[in-house]
Amino acid sequence: SVLISWADQYSQVWLVSDSAEIIFKGSTKTEAEKGGPEILKKVIGIVEDLLTRTQDTVSGICISTAGMVDTKEGSI
Repeated sequence: SVLISWADQYSQVWLVSDSAEIIFKGSTKTEAEKGGPEILKKVIGIVEDLLTRTQDTVSGICISTAGMVDTKEGSI
């Protein structure tokens, strides 16, 4: 599974096996000031990078964020 904890300045990312073994962990600048479309591109890039680090099938992707997501306003 891919886990992403999205935060204000830096976000944490993990690639975790089905047996809860951490295969990879790292962090990246969030760059929230660039707006939603750029954040989406960044998330896709993170997931693509993590997928190259395992031969296993990824069974899920989890993204957490601090705060309520307002899909109508496009804000957190």
